Amino acid sequence: MKPHYETWITHKIVVVKVIGPIKSESFPNAKFKVARGSTCQTYEFTLADLPCLNPHDWMVLYNMLLREKEKYGLVMSHLQLMIKSNIREVGLMDVDIAAVLRQKPNVVPKETLKDYEKLKPGKIYKEGWFVVYTSRDRPGVECRKSHFHLEDKHLYTTSCLEFILDLVTKFKGNHKDDVKCFSDMIVWYIQVRKLLLCFMPKIYEVQKRITN
Repeated sequence: MKPHYETWITHKIVVVKVIGPIKSESFPNAKFKVARGSTCQTYEFTLADLPCLNPHDWMVLYNMLLREKEKYGLVMSHLQLMIKSNIREVGLMDVDIAAVLRQKPNVVPKETLKDYEKLKPGKIYKEGWFVVYTSRDRPGVECRKSHFHLEDKHLYTTSCLEFILDLVTKFKGNHKDDVKCFSDMIVWYIQVRKLLLCFMPKIYEVQKRITN
């Protein structure tokens, strides 16, 4: 497996070629050669590198190989199996994906801060990268203060992340560089989550959420 910094790339895959199978004692592996972006720069990776790839690459790789399913049937089956496994692992950490898979995240959030009720809602506190916000459990009840740690973003729904994003953007006391850092991380994670949620019906027989 290659290190993460060599495989996570934002340039889109435009061409995929399966170089061939790789003999492995642990699982059937395959090697890919892809061209990325407008310059068609080439990269090579294997199925073992899948967890370190941009999730958008999973979708592109799957869709491109699907067009030649008869030729790459065995590779497709292992690719699908690995994507399923990785999404299920993400579901153990991500609240929205866990809801679709009907499971619960098993990651524990950071400990409750002392005296956070005295802090200003919307202000980014760089020591720990967190922000305090107010919310109601239901209409008609009194607002209460809570705190959001950036590293716990996967434990918050997308609507809550968007609320936090709006809160820190509007708080005038935040430095623009801090807002950019905070916002970029949240926006990036929302996009990754949306990609996975859109892709899941293609490889998972997921049950639709029951809505009232």
